[in-house]
Amino acid sequence: MGTEVKADSEAVGNRPTSWRLRRLSGLAILIFPWNLFWDQRSVLLTLVRTQIARRNRRSLLGWAWNIIQPGSQAILLFAATRGAVRVPESSSPLGGFGIFFAAFIIAQGMGEIVGRGPTLVAERAGWVKGSLFPLELLAPTAVGVSLYRIIPGGLLGVAAVAIGDGAAAGVATLVAFAVGLLLAIVWGTALGLGFAALGVYLRDAILAAPVITMALVFISPLYVDPESGGLFGILLKLNPLTIPMDLILYRVGWISDHQVHAVVGVVSAFIALWAAAIVFRRTSANFADYL
Repeated sequence: MGTEVKADSEAVGNRPTSWRLRRLSGLAILIFPWNLFWDQRSVLLTLVRTQIARRNRRSLLGWAWNIIQPGSQAILLFAATRGAVRVPESSSPLGGFGIFFAAFIIAQGMGEIVGRGPTLVAERAGWVKGSLFPLELLAPTAVGVSLYRIIPGGLLGVAAVAIGDGAAAGVATLVAFAVGLLLAIVWGTALGLGFAALGVYLRDAILAAPVITMALVFISPLYVDPESGGLFGILLKLNPLTIPMDLILYRVGWISDHQVHAVVGVVSAFIALWAAAIVFRRTSANFADYL
């Protein structure tokens, strides 16, 4: 922690103090937390690199686990639930798995963010009580570490589509994966901030996180028909993975056929991030009383 806080101070001078104590108003509050992330980008990158280095410490395979772990899980899940997976029928077997893997890896990354969310602040009492470190950086740090796994896995899925269905299909899937990933990053940051604050006040959030991560995968377009009604239909529409997965399943052409859904999904993601950041900032003043 001391090294990270020192890096924070060296990168941006006294700004960590000003950001932790600053009262936001006017334009500053409207563009929050993007202004914080940009202002503290050097610190954020340092935190992400530190977490990734810690993850690979004393590991024989190191980076390879970013492919081995999600790849093996995707193969087993694809084989076990092949009859229920909603992959376009026009895809070849290899292309179908590539589409599934690209969508699954985003879901797994989002699940990792949700799963870690409740402990982002709860396990760092020293940062809350003993420093002026901008705690809002913890959520995008978790997102950055997850991207370390998401991007290689997604590219592997895209490569499978290109080999199975041709280069044109691979490029289309790559574009869809990139657009879907950007939206998933916004949602991941919003969920990370929300669960980080919730985990301070409610320890049950830690136990609920695995249930939520499972729901994100199975109540998604990979398994649920978008035309479904009832509870599953409602949950599907509320699932932050729905649009990123639809983009991968049906590629960017999906947007032209679902313009209202796409616009509402993008706008709601940015509103959710703004609201989560504001709530996190206002509740963070009381974190020390609960840790």
